[in-house]
Amino acid sequence: GDKLPAEEKLLLWEEIKPTMIEPLKAKQTLKVAELQDGDIICFQRSSGRSAEQAQAQDRPRQEPIRSLERFEDAREYYDFLENKRTVRFHPHPSRCDQNQYPPFDLVLNSKINYDTLSERVGSYLSIPSTHIRLWTVNATTNNPKAPVRRGTNPSLRQILNPMGNSLNSSQRADAFYFEVLEMSLAELDTKKSIKLTWLSEGITREDQFDLLVPKTGTIDDLIQALVKKAQIPDEQEGGKIRVYETSSNRFYREPRREHPIVNLNEYTQIYAERMSNEEAVAPEENFIQVFHFQNEVNRVHGVPFKFLLVEGENFADTKKRLEKRTGFKGKSFEKIKFAVVRRANYSKPQYLNDDDELWTMAATEDDYLGLDHVDRTRSLRNGVGDLFLR
Repeated sequence: GDKLPAEEKLLLWEEIKPTMIEPLKAKQTLKVAELQDGDIICFQRSSGRSAEQAQAQDRPRQEPIRSLERFEDAREYYDFLENKRTVRFHPHPSRCDQNQYPPFDLVLNSKINYDTLSERVGSYLSIPSTHIRLWTVNATTNNPKAPVRRGTNPSLRQILNPMGNSLNSSQRADAFYFEVLEMSLAELDTKKSIKLTWLSEGITREDQFDLLVPKTGTIDDLIQALVKKAQIPDEQEGGKIRVYETSSNRFYREPRREHPIVNLNEYTQIYAERMSNEEAVAPEENFIQVFHFQNEVNRVHGVPFKFLLVEGENFADTKKRLEKRTGFKGKSFEKIKFAVVRRANYSKPQYLNDDDELWTMAATEDDYLGLDHVDRTRSLRNGVGDLFLR
């Protein structure tokens, strides 16, 4: 056959077992090398310099950190074969463009660390590894479970099998979701993610946003993030914006502008809306909290809000302002019954007539305005779609 070029040499290795690959010296006799019938010898072509370096290092080596799989010698290749696993990467269902980033598979060494894993994924996607966030996969629902933390730079095996036993694990051991970030993970760690609902047409239109705000930020910073993300006019151009929290479909509080965002309640829903000029200058005591219920005041639903009271105004005129404030139109608004609900006598709402004056009837902070109407979202919450079994 063809002869090897002068500058190339053969590297020889003995496969004692898959996890024990020992180098052989080419000038050794079979007896000195303790080779006999049935022993496995692996060889590779190499330049003279590489051969000298490899033969000089007769000791175990750690898995090298690379962005692409490339094996310098037989030991690394056998190590890869022993520890390889095929991992499926899916685009995050709500945080990643499904069309731009289709799912893909990578064959990886389970000993590689988090940094190398990110490099491999980033290399495949042609995205900087610093802008990749990985999520574990729930073993039961196949939904994203939790973002992977770099922490102490764990291995792929530790990330996919944190308990060491895949049989009882609550996460998949063969898959990740990935998210392509607009900023590096290091910068992202200085931010707090806040889910906020923007009300743009009274309370009838809800737009959901995930906003990133500095952890040291305030409600002012949250509003600025909303203006940028939703691409809406800022407060100077479009009017003042109110941010408030709700809990169980009831108004919880309207935090001050300097309120730290880290102190927002984790269990409340956050809304933001544009205020009218009258609301922007009115004192706090002139507002009443409003909620929705169906027949019984404990059957609450819908988006609660604050409403400005006007002294001396009869309820017929108040309803006109409520129609504009809520965004309910036509028959949807006409079917609503209005009642003053007092905390002291919560189970007995006092329904209002057109000639009543809400200002005088709702005289204390413990008085609320209730809108009694059908909950149109109940069928969706109860899962009508579940009736159609597949």
